Amino acid sequence: MTDPANERSPRVPMPSEEPTVPAGYANGLFDLKGRVAVVTGGGSGLGQAIAVGYAQLGVTVVIADVNMDGAAATLATVQTVTALDSLIF
Repeated sequence: MTDPANERSPRVPMPSEEPTVPAGYANGLFDLKGRVAVVTGGGSGLGQAIAVGYAQLGVTVVIADVNMDGAAATLATVQTVTALDSLIF
């Protein structure tokens, strides 16, 4: 007899699409204009979505990731939604 606690559901692969944060999604929720955010893991996944969302709110974003290609791609996306300075390291 198998133990249900040892059984795992199969891992569902995530789509390879870039994460999208709808323009204006967080408008009116809170005001972060003029702030600076360091987003670790900003080169992909949730970190990338957070970096883009912060940029939409007027936050200067610092993207930190070991994946420099992913971080550079996030930086390019951030620069399309804001005129503020952003950087990667």
